[in-house]
Amino acid sequence: MLLCHNFKCYQTKEDLKQQNSTAGLSAVAGILKRRVQHIYNFPLDCHGFYAMDAVSTLVRAGLAINEEEAVALGQSLERLGFIKNMKGEETFADTRQFYSFLGAHSYREDEDYDSHDTWAAEVDEANDVLWSNLETKDHKYHGRTYHDTFLGSEVISLLTVSGFSSSRDDALLLGRAVAHACSLFRHVTNDHILEDKELFYVFNQQTRHKAKCSGHFS
Repeated sequence: MLLCHNFKCYQTKEDLKQQNSTAGLSAVAGILKRRVQHIYNFPLDCHGFYAMDAVSTLVRAGLAINEEEAVALGQSLERLGFIKNMKGEETFADTRQFYSFLGAHSYREDEDYDSHDTWAAEVDEANDVLWSNLETKDHKYHGRTYHDTFLGSEVISLLTVSGFSSSRDDALLLGRAVAHACSLFRHVTNDHILEDKELFYVFNQQTRHKAKCSGHFS
């Protein structure tokens, strides 16, 4: 399997089906679609996008740690039919390759950003589960106490046991989608995006009780 840092990149649709893990990757595709449409001054053919812009978008949105991980994530989206290379060139890379979204994420002329897309509904539900069930406590590191915090690994575990994802890999992507789209939580010093590690995270109090991603965001 192709590994990229903390999560496994999916290779085939059969691989994804066996793991029954779609919520995280689908949310990544949905967020990517919404964000890339704000990059260009005018719509590109098929309302597509360039791979290199997708890479930078995934990193800026906190869906990937770095460009290498973003490329691997883009390759997973391509292999599983979320996006398609419109010129039949080689696999997804951090280059000026031209892509378009497919399936449920394809562009529709009558698309309404306020519509409750399936992926957005799942992110909203995951958001509610996390803020209702994550237990916060004081954690110490290098002599400093971080109050009312929780671990990144606890986010992944909760999403997994709650049935959103059957793998920690997909749950990681879903957790990152919640952090971006709903602004539910952040790293205590803003040095990390969500990782499946014993890193400390804290709720964003101003958005904890009202965060929803189903509306328009960029």
